[in-house]
Amino acid sequence: MSTARPHTGFQLRFVVGSARDTPLRVVFRPARPEDLADVHRTPDPQAVAPSAAAPSVVGRIPVRRGPGDVADAAEFHVLTVDDRVVATVGLRPLTSRTTGTTGTTGAAGTAELHDLWVARGWRQRGFGRLLLACALTRAAAAGFDQVVLLPRTAAGWFHRHGFTPMGLDVLPADRRAFVDESHGPVLLGRGSEPGHAVDLLSRLSDLRVTFTRSGRELRWDPAEDTILLLADSAGVQLDSMCWSGVCGTCRSTLVSGTVHYLSEPTCDLAEGEILPCVTAPVTDVVLDV
Repeated sequence: MSTARPHTGFQLRFVVGSARDTPLRVVFRPARPEDLADVHRTPDPQAVAPSAAAPSVVGRIPVRRGPGDVADAAEFHVLTVDDRVVATVGLRPLTSRTTGTTGTTGAAGTAELHDLWVARGWRQRGFGRLLLACALTRAAAAGFDQVVLLPRTAAGWFHRHGFTPMGLDVLPADRRAFVDESHGPVLLGRGSEPGHAVDLLSRLSDLRVTFTRSGRELRWDPAEDTILLLADSAGVQLDSMCWSGVCGTCRSTLVSGTVHYLSEPTCDLAEGEILPCVTAPVTDVVLDV
């Protein structure tokens, strides 16, 4: 049950853990110049991970740059939670799209992912994975078939999300001159992904949904669309009536994990409750049901 969504920006409704009953308003949008006001410079032009230093202004983006480099807001997209920037990712073209002699588009180019950053208080909640999914789908929408990056400390995380070692020939000569391969391959890459970031999430990770009372742990299948449909297909009994977020019969307590709402619920929920009939997982999820 996928619907077309814009690539320049979109809004989601997330519930994280059992801390609140009101969904978080999560927006993925292009960065604005004021988002990049706090730039942390570094003498290392190869550094694509954000600076370890905390931003001096909450909600601003820490960006690593070499001497003389300037952070360009046009390269960045951000995730905001209730209008506050909590995560960012940069995407810059390395090679451009090419056009065939017949006028049709030929092979697409390569984009470099950089400065993927999630604010400290929002880590371990699925926002890094969501941001990566946003970058991969945004690259595809912009006409790039390949995304590469030069990781410093998170190579294992990117490996788990489909990145593999690549040769440096895709980098411009001035970039290759700064890369030190003495410790092994440093450039990682993978294909971009057409579609929408939320649809990509389940393909980036093997997500699990656990129902504590029945003791069942199910592998998330995006073909099921919602947690309730997943449970129903696997024979896990959840009370339900409307299947559309209206009656509240299927309300369940979210013990841990992050879910997003496919449509806005219209019934009242207590703190920590979600509606499995209109939610899908962003991370591994545990429900007290």
